[in-house]
Amino acid sequence: MFHWCPGRPIESVLMSRQQAARAEFSGHIVICVISTPGSQIVGLHSFVLPLRSAVIKPEEIRDIVILSDHAFMRKEWQYILNLPRINIVRGTALNRADLRSVTLNTCKMCVILGAPSTGVQMVNVDNALIDKSVILATLNVRAMKFSEDEAVEMVSSQPPSEMGSVSETDSMYQQRKSMQTRARQTGYEVPLITDLIRDTNAQFLDQDDDDKPGTEFYMTQPYACGRAFAGTVLDLLMITSFFNPVIVNVFRTMIFGGASLELEKILAEGAGLIGGTNISKPAQLKNQVLVNQFSISSGPLSVHAESTYGGLFIDALVSFGRLCLGVYRKMDPTDDSSRAAKRFVITNPPEDFILDPTDLVFSLERPEIKTVDPKKGLTAFLSKREE
Repeated sequence: MFHWCPGRPIESVLMSRQQAARAEFSGHIVICVISTPGSQIVGLHSFVLPLRSAVIKPEEIRDIVILSDHAFMRKEWQYILNLPRINIVRGTALNRADLRSVTLNTCKMCVILGAPSTGVQMVNVDNALIDKSVILATLNVRAMKFSEDEAVEMVSSQPPSEMGSVSETDSMYQQRKSMQTRARQTGYEVPLITDLIRDTNAQFLDQDDDDKPGTEFYMTQPYACGRAFAGTVLDLLMITSFFNPVIVNVFRTMIFGGASLELEKILAEGAGLIGGTNISKPAQLKNQVLVNQFSISSGPLSVHAESTYGGLFIDALVSFGRLCLGVYRKMDPTDDSSRAAKRFVITNPPEDFILDPTDLVFSLERPEIKTVDPKKGLTAFLSKREE
């Protein structure tokens, strides 16, 4: 199930550069689609649907701001018009004024997509030039600098969401406040993912990468850091699912939090989301999970900082029902400069892997586990022993 709202015309969500700047988005997701009115659709509904899964609480839904050509978005809009809290800003990621208007320095994530041209236009195009637009847009974001006024943490002035009530409780306010994102001073600090048609073009995304020419895509820094995605990744997943069909259920659960086969058939036939009284209600939670990211520098699991990953894995699973998947580590934990924002993923580290206090951990969690019990875990056990 997904969060659903009545369909609305695209004119109701279109915003100019000035309107977007006044909206003062914070903690939102920016999708930059490099397109022209004649470009083919990229299937934005497949990207947006997991972000509107009913597993996500209404107060935790993040705004989605799409920066693209409005004529192109008219072709995509019919597939996402029933999903709430989506805004479309006229512009392009190749224009820094447009990027500033969507408050890129306070976004939670920025994704750059390239809408493919028609087959006739792609004939005799060099492989290095196929991703020219998305590479230029990526370098454009990286080169941006934000003033001190823009770097001040923004106070949320957004109206209540379409899914929430007008009266906001203290817990809802604290939740909304925690979703606000620290403002950044340079474009290099902006979390960014670039979609590439040719994986060999990953070498052009960052001039500071130390990858040698010809390095396999899965061994490059952009891929290891989660800053690049290519269609070859899907090819590998298809091969894996052919030899191990069960893995498809794992992918479905991690992306959607659990989805029914009936709903997938409806979406595959092109009917889209059909409204009803139950579509926005949370589904049964017993088979649903959430992919989460937590820091070990604070909280009940902070005792494992500078300790082994094996101890963290057991304590998180037994005490809190969290299944750790891997570590998100800084390239240089001792560097406090803006370049230190670069991190890379270590999937399933060995048991004796030493954790750093700056590490973030990916985990699978049950949505019905609302809070972490401070009386559980190794931290609580050690404090009792000291008493």
